[in-house]
Amino acid sequence: MKASQITWFYWFCLAAQKGSLVGAAQSAGVSAATISRSLQSLEEELGVKLAHRNAKQFDLTTAGQQYYRYLAQDMFCVVDKLQEVHETNRNCEGDIYVSCPETIANNMLHYWSLEFMEQNPLVNIHITFSSPLLDEVGNQNLDLAILFREPQPSRLIQKKVLSFEMGLFAAPSYLKKHGVPFTISELEEHQLISGCQKNEIAYTAGHEKQRFTYKSHYSINGMTAIVDATTRGVGICCLPVKLISKQLSQGVLVRILEDVVLESTNMYFLYDDRSKISERVQRFISFLLEKLKRSGLILESVGTPNVE
Repeated sequence: MKASQITWFYWFCLAAQKGSLVGAAQSAGVSAATISRSLQSLEEELGVKLAHRNAKQFDLTTAGQQYYRYLAQDMFCVVDKLQEVHETNRNCEGDIYVSCPETIANNMLHYWSLEFMEQNPLVNIHITFSSPLLDEVGNQNLDLAILFREPQPSRLIQKKVLSFEMGLFAAPSYLKKHGVPFTISELEEHQLISGCQKNEIAYTAGHEKQRFTYKSHYSINGMTAIVDATTRGVGICCLPVKLISKQLSQGVLVRILEDVVLESTNMYFLYDDRSKISERVQRFISFLLEKLKRSGLILESVGTPNVE
């Protein structure tokens, strides 16, 4: 069946429902003459008379009644669903502002954002690498914040989406020069690298939770840079194990103190109440959550920049 025939059938059902060509024309947004010509073409295609009609009257023939009875409900249902899709797509337009750690953008968010924009070409996505204040989330410049740190109590929805096993790592060159620590307390004698947040390592000793606080030798707000500095032998870092699997397999980093159970690090989505955020932001968040669910969430290893 041609697309034009589907339109003719819809206009036929609309004229039968409204009881006139004029009523159908007003609902369809076309002229009565256009609908009249389409019905004539449809009758010629079918080889039957569907209705006796003029500008103000539209009486179905026996064949017309049969077609209307079989087609009308489905026709109107399809048109309603198409209208819903149109309205949804029309509402899914505008800007989305996201803040997240660099490694999350490089390994996941960048690619998924491009896919989302391809599906929703009227959406613009803007990603920045920062750790925003909670008060900034939900304003016109930030719709979604992705954080590794534990969020503080606030009005925002705080959804834990991932949990990472943590580990302590160093380059073989560093361990050869400074020695291998065998206990957490021995880390006091070593150079530690941090990410500009809390300089502490949370771990479990026996059945008690402990925290080792330290002064960092080098700190930088970027996981890629932390991995690079550790690889260069600057010091020891504490990072999610899966994010540096590549470096471990290559032997440029080794894991130390493996018998120490470190507290896992969680990743959170922070966003405003759904009643306050736009359709595009709601759909983007749902899209990301579905992607995480389907992927089972294994992030690629953090890459090491080629810096001479």
